[in-house]
Amino acid sequence: MYIHTAKLLLRDFTDNDFTAIHAFDADPELRRYCGGGVASENDTRAFLHHALIWQASDPRPVYALALIRKEDDQMIGVVGLSIVNPDLGEAELWYRLSRFYWKQGYMTEAVQALIAFSFQTLYLHRIYAQCAPENQAARRVLEKVGLRLEGLLKENAPHEDGTWRDSQLYAILASEWAEHAF
Repeated sequence: MYIHTAKLLLRDFTDNDFTAIHAFDADPELRRYCGGGVASENDTRAFLHHALIWQASDPRPVYALALIRKEDDQMIGVVGLSIVNPDLGEAELWYRLSRFYWKQGYMTEAVQALIAFSFQTLYLHRIYAQCAPENQAARRVLEKVGLRLEGLLKENAPHEDGTWRDSQLYAILASEWAEHAF
């Protein structure tokens, strides 16, 4: 699967993507808002293994895509959509971007493309995403692409130190997306 944007190629993973994924996934700064810690090589192998299984499934339960910068063919992150309720057309959006590419518009561009694919091709009804309340960059991306804040989920996400953290819940409906043509 391929989705082209002005600056990015969103594509399915290959067996050869381990090193590129692990390069940013093992960064503790990137994982600060994902429960903390560092992704081990086994964590990265497990993610890649699952991504390959998901893309071979029909229907596909998860669309996990590599973000490739067109100008230099570098993988800079991942973006994904987990179909959480196929009967209701509901999916959860998630993403990770190498910190070396933060604040350059890449994730906004990637998320816009994935949302368009979700509503135009998959005919989903609702897409939601969760982020840590203190993660201003993630909130900005979600708001720029049209998701609206629905609420606060109290202590719904575990942190590696055994504590719990809150999440903000954002969502967009197909009808809202179509109205604003993001």
